[in-house]
Amino acid sequence: MKDYFRLGGAAMLMLGAIFISRAYEGYLNRRIAEYRGLIALLSHAEGKISRFLSHGCELWRDFSDEALEKCELLKHLREGVDLKEAFEMVKDKMSLSKNASARLTERLSSLGRGYKDSELSLLSSIKEHLTAEMNSESEEAEKNIKVVRALLLGGALAMAIMVI
Repeated sequence: MKDYFRLGGAAMLMLGAIFISRAYEGYLNRRIAEYRGLIALLSHAEGKISRFLSHGCELWRDFSDEALEKCELLKHLREGVDLKEAFEMVKDKMSLSKNASARLTERLSSLGRGYKDSELSLLSSIKEHLTAEMNSESEEAEKNIKVVRALLLGGALAMAIMVI
């Protein structure tokens, strides 16, 4: 009977390690999806401004992104809140790092003060920075996921061997 408890405990350790590594992978994938959504949002705004001279909540009316819907950014934008304020309202719900959020807030604060050409170049600049950050985060995420899996599963296996 004692051996069954040991084997059961070892199996639970392995399952727990797998569960934690999957949760971490989901968190990093959510972060990358939020970056992609923000880049798509800015591209959409560029198109609306350059083609129709849209402004305010008209910019966001026909845009949708699952990651940005979950954190309620699009909800606030559709209610007429400007992009910087809407981002400030939801940045704690997003999985972006504090440094990335602070940099994005700083860049968004200069939006809405110029004419069409300056706004388009500013949007393009913000989009380039987000793309660079997303690429960097993607590369780091792949490495981090592998390291976390190896450490968790290796640690759980070591504990299982010691228990058995």
